[in-house]
Amino acid sequence: SDLGVARPIEADRALVFATQSRMDIRRIAADQTIARQALARAVGVDHSRLTTGPIGSLEHKGELPPFDSLVVLAYQRSPAMQVPVVEEEVAQNELALGRALRVPDIEVGLGVQHRRMEGASHDLRGFQLTVPIPVFNNGQADRERARALIAGAKSRQSQARQSLRSRLTAAYETGRRTHDQLEAYLHQVLPAARRAVATSLEGYKAGEFSYLEVLDAQRSLASTTQSYFETLVDYQKSRADLEEIVAGEVVELPEHGDDHEEPR
Repeated sequence: SDLGVARPIEADRALVFATQSRMDIRRIAADQTIARQALARAVGVDHSRLTTGPIGSLEHKGELPPFDSLVVLAYQRSPAMQVPVVEEEVAQNELALGRALRVPDIEVGLGVQHRRMEGASHDLRGFQLTVPIPVFNNGQADRERARALIAGAKSRQSQARQSLRSRLTAAYETGRRTHDQLEAYLHQVLPAARRAVATSLEGYKAGEFSYLEVLDAQRSLASTTQSYFETLVDYQKSRADLEEIVAGEVVELPEHGDDHEEPR
């Protein structure tokens, strides 16, 4: 065949490739419409009010902070952890109040009474000390209730710590794995796939490669690019999961010290 000229079989293969690509585009567009409708329902707005352009950015945000930093952030910020902490503080206050009521409230009184007896006046001075005896209510029941509440709150704190750490571990491992994959795509796989396309096109023009080889290189680049974006989505989902767990932006703590030790 002539150099740089596609044969009929190659043209048919190109037609199949183009048809499959158009079908993929229509499928992706339909998936995008469905996703936007689901997003509109989630935020409570009409889907027509959502922008038709890209929402946000999927750009790679670099490495994740150290795992221990995220653990500290989760323990400090997560409502799942803060609720039992507050419950324990309330119970501690109740216990302190119950202990205070156990000490009798002593009342001291001083009185003066003027009397006339046998033609003379007399001033009678009296001193009164009142010490209540807690026979029927010594606050023991309230103290026991407070101790039970404290124990329950500490137990829920322990459960919350275990749950947070487990969720953090899963999301962090996914984030770290996909981060490493993204680095490989960006610096190795995608550049190699682009070079293969450029080389095949140049070789086709020079008559060194067939058009099928050009199509295979282009298909490989398209597949690799799709895999890259799928990995990028997984990475951003893992960051979103981490931000949900730590109840805020995923950042590294400025320094590590005794104040950042994991609660026991």
